[in-house]
Amino acid sequence: MAKNEVDRYENYRADDYQGNIYPQPYRAVILAVVVVGLGEKLYRDSPERKAPSEGYHSVLGEVGKDLNYDEVVVYRNDAIRPAWLVIYDLQ
Repeated sequence: MAKNEVDRYENYRADDYQGNIYPQPYRAVILAVVVVGLGEKLYRDSPERKAPSEGYHSVLGEVGKDLNYDEVVVYRNDAIRPAWLVIYDLQ
């Protein structure tokens, strides 16, 4: 893996939320294939949202007012498939 790719992985949102009551030298993340369809772009947090607006299939959270990371939110279980388990260390 190239150095710039490693830097990208160290900045994932999931890594910020990791925690382990038994400290380990390794971390794991599941990478998934996601069918986004027509995504509605939003720049603000919207935790009360239960579905995308009519005509859209997903929500694309763009870094902006409330969001520190890009994110994709899908509301159908069949729109996401776990594809890879990546185990890594920070050394």
